[in-house]
Amino acid sequence: MDFKRIGVNACIGRCKVQYTRLSDLFKEIEEAKIQGHYKKYMKKLSKADLLILDEFLLTTISECERNDLFKVIQSRTDKKSTIYYSQWAPEGWLAKLGDGPLADAILDRIRNSSYTILLKGRSLREDYSKIK
Repeated sequence: MDFKRIGVNACIGRCKVQYTRLSDLFKEIEEAKIQGHYKKYMKKLSKADLLILDEFLLTTISECERNDLFKVIQSRTDKKSTIYYSQWAPEGWLAKLGDGPLADAILDRIRNSSYTILLKGRSLREDYSKIK
C-alpha cells in the first residue's frame, strides 16, 4: 500500500494533506521554536485534514521529541486523520518511545482511535529504482 498515493487522492478530494518523515517533523518543530513560530506551526499541524508521518519511530526519540509528538497527536485525536507509517509493528513502539506515562499516553491515543494495517512481503523500492 502506497501511503503517498493515499495523500495524493486526499488532495484530489480537496483535503489539506501534510506528508513528512518523523525525523523531519522534529527538525521543523525545533526550527519553529528557534524562530518563535512554535504555536503557529503546531496549529498548522493540527489543521491538516490528513497528516502522514513516515518512518514513524524508526529510531528511539528524545524526551523533548516525545513531548512534541504528544502535543501533535493530542491536537489531532478524534478530530483529524493521521497515518503512522512504520517499519516497526505497533508492539515495538513502546520501546522506541521509552518507558513512562507520556509514552503510554501517546500509544493510548493512537491505539484507541486507529486501525492497524500490517503489510508483509518484500520491499518495492528495488522495483521502483529499476523504473527510474
